[in-house]
Formats: sequence, structure tokens, C-alpha cells
Amino acid sequence: MAKRVRIHDLEVEYKVIHRDIRCPRLEFKTGGLQVILPRDYGDSEELIDRHRKWIYRTATVIHDALKQSSKRKLNLERTDEEFKGLVSSYVNVFSGKLGVYLNKITFRRMKSRWGSCSSYKKNITLNTHLRYLPDHIIGYVVLHELTHLFEKGHNKGFWQRISKVYPDYRDIKKELLAYWYLLHDNGLLE
Repeated sequence: MAKRVRIHDLEVEYKVIHRDIRCPRLEFKTGGLQVILPRDYGDSEELIDRHRKWIYRTATVIHDALKQSSKRKLNLERTDEEFKGLVSSYVNVFSGKLGVYLNKITFRRMKSRWGSCSSYKKNITLNTHLRYLPDHIIGYVVLHELTHLFEKGHNKGFWQRISKVYPDYRDIKKELLAYWYLLHDNGLLE
């Protein structure tokens, strides 16, 4: 059963889920805030109260992305072959700029991320839903995953490498979230 909490000017709906875990956590999923608690955990309101600032910041970003998603359009005309060709061209350009060797690119439907990287095997996996997005955003995701071949985390060095090619990467990250909601609203993520 969904509950609600008011934080400043926002009302946030959340769901409490009990699992066999040791530590409680908060997650924003496409459907809203989830409060995930160990089975014997007591008061979920105390956890929410402790993280009010984070909940407010994250909910605001999501609210803005939802508004922006209505101003975006998906590219429903691009074929799989065209998408894979575009990715291949970005990989060639960016791997040359970064001086990195990529072993393999895999494409698959992913429900919670745009891509992933195995820095040990030098492989990247890209979400096939990227095919519906604008070229520059696909390029950003390719660069993002290739950069993980150098930097495993999202540390300062990682963002410095990204910003050399995409100085507006913060805006692109917001666009990615807006497109995520647009894909979801169009039934493409289910």
C-alpha cells in the first residue's frame, strides 16, 4: 500500500517493502520511491525523516525530467542496423581519442540502465532502447562506457575525461532521464 510524505512543496508517494536484507535503503524506481527494509526493521518514517533532503532533491530532479519528457520525441524510424552502425562509428572515434582497445560490444534490452562495462574483459553492453534517442546522446553513452575502461567509478577523473568531449554532460544526463520516462510512458521499457 502506498503512503505519502510532504517535503517542502512536494508530496512524495512511497511504498514500504520488507526483504531479507541487513541494511535499509531508499530507491527511486520508475514507479516512485521505495523504502526497502529488513524484515525486523521498525519505523520507516524515521528513515524517511533522516533522508528528507536527498528525497527532495531526487524527487525534484525526477519531477523536472517528467516535465521535459513531454517535450521530447523518440526516433522510431532508426533500424537496428543503423543504430549499430552509429554506435560502431562512435566507438571508433572515441576509442581512438581515449587510446583504448575495446574487445566486444553487446546489445541487449536493459530495464534499469543505458549501458554497462566490463573493464577486465574490455567489453561494453548497450541498451537497445538507445536506438530511439538522438545521436549525441547515444554518443555520450558510448563515451561514458568506454571511459569506464579507465575509471571504474564516477570520480573526478572520470568526469574530466567525459567533459573533454561533452562539456555539457550534466544536461545530457538530465536528457537521459527525460528520455527514460518517455520510453516508459510509450510502453517500450516493459
